[in-house]
Amino acid sequence: MQALEHSCNYFFYEMGWRLSYDEEGNYSDANGIRLLGEYAGRFGLDSKTGIEIGEASSTLAERDAVRATIGQGTHDFTPVQLARYMNTLANDGKMQELNVVDKIMEKSGDIVVDFTPKTIIENNFNQNHLDVVKKGMLDVTEGSSGTARSYFADFPISIAGKTGTAELIKSRASHAIFTGFAPYDDPTVSIATVIHFGYSSKYAALNSKKVLSMYFEVNKEAENYTTGSKLN
Repeated sequence: MQALEHSCNYFFYEMGWRLSYDEEGNYSDANGIRLLGEYAGRFGLDSKTGIEIGEASSTLAERDAVRATIGQGTHDFTPVQLARYMNTLANDGKMQELNVVDKIMEKSGDIVVDFTPKTIIENNFNQNHLDVVKKGMLDVTEGSSGTARSYFADFPISIAGKTGTAELIKSRASHAIFTGFAPYDDPTVSIATVIHFGYSSKYAALNSKKVLSMYFEVNKEAENYTTGSKLN
């Protein structure tokens, strides 16, 4: 959990190293990449979500399993793919379709087309493992040294989140990323914010906070209507 809270690269490097050993005890970068790809696929990161507005294809790293474990290398995902990843985690391994449209109805109220999401994959993950990951993500926003603690300290809804930066080229700033879901105990929404060349995950986290504030109507002020602009 602390590895997620602190965003500890060393821990995940070690996981990438261990994944890369084959059954004979020999280090194999290809084996590590294969296993990372399998896990990514179980969260939908190897395919399009099918959302109606169209999207780019994802790319998984093809070499250097150790660096790929922390998201470096040639990984390339769209924000909506990251959001589905969060949905799957929040739903304890159940991956569903994503839709912009909920349903199409006649004026009378009769439903013409129902876009109720279909379950694509029902992962049989160990619940204890899922709970550890989720608690680590909660500590990102609420832990004593979470990477996004200062940004969500005054937020009344518990957020499970993860900050991240992705370097594309050394001559420009890293991409800023924040993903998560809320409320922590009973998720109703997932979020993925990506700011190209955004310098720090701080900015992605703060923008996510604004979106979540609107969704949960945090600090919503009543609109004051006046007659000052009323036409005579």
